[in-house]
Amino acid sequence: MILFVYYGASHAPKGCGSSISSIYYNLCDLTTVWGVVVEAVAAAGVVTSFILFVILMASLPFVTDKKRKGMVALQAGILVCTLGLFGLMH
Repeated sequence: MILFVYYGASHAPKGCGSSISSIYYNLCDLTTVWGVVVEAVAAAGVVTSFILFVILMASLPFVTDKKRKGMVALQAGILVCTLGLFGLMH
């Protein structure tokens, strides 16, 4: 109940802009850890997905088996979709 009253106030908490809706205050409030942890995990996921995608593309010339070469497109698609899901957090 106290959190509801606090977030129902007219001012945004520290770290949140004035144009952000009050339902997002838990994610941008710098006094609570939850939003910072979610953003850190999302950033780590984006970076990891991008690095794995670059490694996959760099290893493509060294793949000689046609079956494995055909799977690269599927794996790249999965990595791009994963990157997009992590990107939704931002």
